[in-house]
Amino acid sequence: MLQRKKINVDLCVVGGGMAGVCAAMASARHGAKTAIIQDRPMFGGNASSEIRMHVCGASENQKKPDLEEGGILHELLLANKSRNDYFNFSIWDMTLYEAVRAQENLDFYLNTTMVGCEMDGARITEIHCRTLTTEMNLHIKAEIFVDCTGIGTLAMYAGADYTVGSEGKAEFGEADAPDVANGNRMGNTLLLKAVDRGHPVRFTPPAFARHFTEEELRFRPHSTGFTVAVGDTSDYTRMTAFSTSSVDYGYWWIELCGHTEDFFAEYEDVRDELMSCVWGVWDHIKNGGDHGAENFDLEWVGILPGMREGRRILGDYILTENDILENRRFDDGVAYGGWAMDVHTAHGLYDFHKNPSFIRCFDGAYEIPYRCYYSRNVSNLMMAGKIISASKMGISSARVIGTCAIGGQAVGTAAAMC
Repeated sequence: MLQRKKINVDLCVVGGGMAGVCAAMASARHGAKTAIIQDRPMFGGNASSEIRMHVCGASENQKKPDLEEGGILHELLLANKSRNDYFNFSIWDMTLYEAVRAQENLDFYLNTTMVGCEMDGARITEIHCRTLTTEMNLHIKAEIFVDCTGIGTLAMYAGADYTVGSEGKAEFGEADAPDVANGNRMGNTLLLKAVDRGHPVRFTPPAFARHFTEEELRFRPHSTGFTVAVGDTSDYTRMTAFSTSSVDYGYWWIELCGHTEDFFAEYEDVRDELMSCVWGVWDHIKNGGDHGAENFDLEWVGILPGMREGRRILGDYILTENDILENRRFDDGVAYGGWAMDVHTAHGLYDFHKNPSFIRCFDGAYEIPYRCYYSRNVSNLMMAGKIISASKMGISSARVIGTCAIGGQAVGTAAAMC
């Protein structure tokens, strides 16, 4: 028989990625009794050891060296740097766990999945969760809930207004939006890590690995020691890779977007297909010609895909491309971004004839208003991360981890004040 536990807090954060961690810590530091729910065994989300995405933000990987996220995120990164010069992801996991565990007024629940919520009109009264490791059902009541799930699961359960896919050019007057609205979403990725053993290492692929040709991967640099290819130096720049894409980090372009518009229902199938692709790409690097990888040996391959895009919850303001390009400031600005607008191809890796991402670069930084961080129709629902109120073009910049994290701190602070 499943056990049941009732919990009462001021604020409940659902999702323990960097946005959720910063939201929960900020709330607790401002005196609110806070709980954070995380469905994985560690914090960090896409930045954890399960996925291993580096924390990038407004500095655009130091292309804008005058810009940097501060606050709780900076504090966590400094704590990590003091003991983890080589950014071992297990030590980073520990740094996040230590910070959450030590925070007064903050209770955390790992391996705990939200499975539903209860409503009183337009207000969430409690959420229902299950901790699989203890076979415990949790009923959590709170005054305010924050959705940091990365895909807007709580918002969906609560009936919040949201959107998915791309708006058409005319809806917000965005120059780089598609002419007609569509359901395209950026996909999921598995990363890998290889090390140079100093001598030749054989690789035998699994039977499920997909075969790739050099022609199919011609727009996706995959040899060791490659130089980032940039199509031009104009504001609208087509890039084939970031400097962090290599055999010792992985390839962000090993990305799949699913085959239907119900991308969330396809997650497990996409994972299986990604597995065939990531192992197939490595097979191609090792056995499909001279890629300078004879001495390289796989040390790690991800199995939990990192998700780039989910639902976007609608607030009282929608951040758009125009706000970004104009470096717009707002009276209620609470966060900021500087990452280029980065829109990946509609079919990910399978768009063999295209560069994998289309980049709209801009100078400077923009603010994100508080109105982007709460639901316009669920009265006690806030959100942070890549599900905030933004157009597809707007979120293509604001979705990166550093920007998500400082937005989370803003939300946690505001929620505690409320």
